[in-house]
Amino acid sequence: MGTTVSLEGFVAALRAIPEEEFTDRRVLETVNNNRVATAELDPYLVWKPDRYTRGLMYRDDLFQVLILCWNVGQASPVHDHAGQKCWMSVAQGRLEITNYSYKHGREIEFIDAEVVGEHGSDVHADQCCSVHQITNRCAWCEPAVSLHVYSRPFDSCYIYDLATGKRQLKPMRCDTYGPLAEAFATADGAPAT
Repeated sequence: MGTTVSLEGFVAALRAIPEEEFTDRRVLETVNNNRVATAELDPYLVWKPDRYTRGLMYRDDLFQVLILCWNVGQASPVHDHAGQKCWMSVAQGRLEITNYSYKHGREIEFIDAEVVGEHGSDVHADQCCSVHQITNRCAWCEPAVSLHVYSRPFDSCYIYDLATGKRQLKPMRCDTYGPLAEAFATADGAPAT
């Protein structure tokens, strides 16, 4: 576990990484060594009864930082990250990450699942071509909060249908915008995917 920092301190630590060093190892080290306490995130936590929420905290040309809030039983669709890297830390609760492989023939295969949070590692780094689903299991009976760093911001990703193997490109939107990201707020207020 690292040093507890403010959200601004977390972003500053990431901004201090030169672009050529914004690599898996360097970002993972920075996320591990600069932990944002849940209390620091409290003003930005938004809970919805029907879906998880996404809050954009920071964005520039190199990376973006989002806070996701997961009520009990909520899950993301099976999705990718548009070829970008993601580093996720769990500030509260735990989350299950189910990884899949997408074949060119539109077959989706289960690879593995891991729990990130209270009873194990609380930091996860995914692969560029990752296809996965994140779930806050009902059995855990508690909400979860995760902090995500994406290398190269993206505004759309593929959503995968496990039953048909088809994928569809969907826009991604945020529910809230923190003070370090207000310039990126959209006027439509559309729900996140």
